[in-house]
Amino acid sequence: LGGDSVMEVLATELHPKRAVFLTDVLGVFTQPPSNPTAQLLLEISAESASNWTVVQALPPQNLQEPSDEAARDGMEGCDHPTLDMQSVRVTFDSAAHDVTGGAEEKLRAANRIAADTGIPVYIAQAGTSHALAAMDGTVESMLKSKQNVDWRGTWVHN
Repeated sequence: LGGDSVMEVLATELHPKRAVFLTDVLGVFTQPPSNPTAQLLLEISAESASNWTVVQALPPQNLQEPSDEAARDGMEGCDHPTLDMQSVRVTFDSAAHDVTGGAEEKLRAANRIAADTGIPVYIAQAGTSHALAAMDGTVESMLKSKQNVDWRGTWVHN
């Protein structure tokens, strides 16, 4: 039984305000994050585990944290520069040592939680301010108002 399955059971039984998956990368990518053309999926609308839509993705050149100078220059509060969602394609490649299904199974679990319970799910990199913002709930208002330039992770909702 993997952590993704445990998260599903806990979310279904306990009905928390949010579910947060912590990973070793920023969130869910269109390709393995080591690929220079990988795009971070910022927002996913889930209808079921296998029926979901990418709402917003971040081009590879925008994966860097905005600098303090950029925030002072008025970038804070602007929408993410995003791609044409029709062109976004997602492929998964689990490492040979990963027997739990990797990013693909994590996304399926997140989609099931969001679609079946209505609980928003956040996938963020452990040990970062992005993970903390997801866990303490401060990211929710930023994401819902679309005024988020500095949060890097994946938000899954129904």
